[in-house]
Amino acid sequence: MRHAQTNRVFSQNITYTSNARPQLAFLSIPSKKPAARFLTTETKQRIKYEAKMVARILLRGAFQAPHRPEAVRVDWVEVIETCLDAIRRLEDPNIDGKGIKELVEGSIYIEGVGKLGYDVTDKSENWRRGYYETLMLAGRAAEQLDGWVVDKSRGAVFPPDVVLGPSNPNPKPIAAGSRSAPREEDCETAYEPAENYYLRILTTKGFTSRQKMDAALAYASFLDFKT
Repeated sequence: MRHAQTNRVFSQNITYTSNARPQLAFLSIPSKKPAARFLTTETKQRIKYEAKMVARILLRGAFQAPHRPEAVRVDWVEVIETCLDAIRRLEDPNIDGKGIKELVEGSIYIEGVGKLGYDVTDKSENWRRGYYETLMLAGRAAEQLDGWVVDKSRGAVFPPDVVLGPSNPNPKPIAAGSRSAPREEDCETAYEPAENYYLRILTTKGFTSRQKMDAALAYASFLDFKT
């Protein structure tokens, strides 16, 4: 007697589409590298400062640079360059600085730098906060880069202890893979001193008393370090 053929599901040959290792949390390799994001998406703690897209990207990059977990050490040159680009845009009336005014009284003039301090009372609170935090971060970066020089012949920035010249008779060796050490006659100061950024906050009209107090404390700490 012949029985009807039936398909027994549990005995069928199953073809697997992939032999890859199952993606289980305890089998994955931990990584400190943050996941990539599109520039058009916002983080959970998005930047609320009222600025155009380019300035927002610059601000986010500058604020995140000192906290990148994959970096062995902070690239303070990148931080200050990003801050300077953002500050230029925030102070430009044709870009993000529409509404800021020159101070009639209370501003400080520094040769080679110009006036410090603006009247930003007409700007929104979010804009003022972003401008303040950018100046503070620029001051912090300038502290780390105090004394650094730029090689005018190559446009590269170097710490002062590697410069070849009479003012540095025992220069430190350059790290492997880096550009050759600069000559003293080709160098000039790379960045403004940190005090300029703190003074700009102290002389700007529109910042809160707390913000100016924090800038004054940072300025005092920098002066104490210099002495």
